Amino acid sequence: MITAEDVRSRKFSTTKFREGYDIEEVDGYLDEIGQTLTSLEGGAAPTAPGLIGPEDVLAKVFDTVKFREGYAIDEVDDLLDVVVQTLQEHKARALATGAQPVVAAAQPTGSQPAVPVTTGAQPSVQALRDHLESGSPAGLSPAAAVRALDTGASVSPTPPLPPDPEAAALGTRVLISQLQIATIRTQGNDGLSVVTPDGTVLRVVGVDASPQGVTLRTA
Repeated sequence: MITAEDVRSRKFSTTKFREGYDIEEVDGYLDEIGQTLTSLEGGAAPTAPGLIGPEDVLAKVFDTVKFREGYAIDEVDDLLDVVVQTLQEHKARALATGAQPVVAAAQPTGSQPAVPVTTGAQPSVQALRDHLESGSPAGLSPAAAVRALDTGASVSPTPPLPPDPEAAALGTRVLISQLQIATIRTQGNDGLSVVTPDGTVLRVVGVDASPQGVTLRTA
């Protein structure tokens, strides 16, 4: 696990003649992550309002710069991967100790509403999409909203999630994170299967790699 101090003290190589992440934007976001980790290290619940979650980090997109100084993209992404794992571990510990999700407090007039989190019935995927499209502090896309709902709260597997072209192609970082959360929920059962659009369930029996990406082989 990474600590708040680790994040605050992390230094990155800089680029100038190739693309890099906007330095001011990265520094600002890492400061927010540091504040979240400080709260978690002090005993705050991962679901407390105002804290950054693993789904927020996965969905974060930085502006890139060229021909002026920026941070090395790979180095920043590597740090964010570790941050995601750390936030997931904090969330897993909270689940293991029976911590209950926190209901967000009412927002002051003029502020952006928080993504709704409840201890009872979960919001529908479409409702969450509509909420995020109207504006949210995390700036999540509809596809990221689905991922946030999956990693932040239990969602009934029926009815299935509606098709979403943007969510159909998950990156390996997002997929690994979702698998880790799902394994925790299944109490360690790591059987993996794929459900096709027609409802057929296929077992995953292998993983292949090619220049086009990662492929799951099914049987």
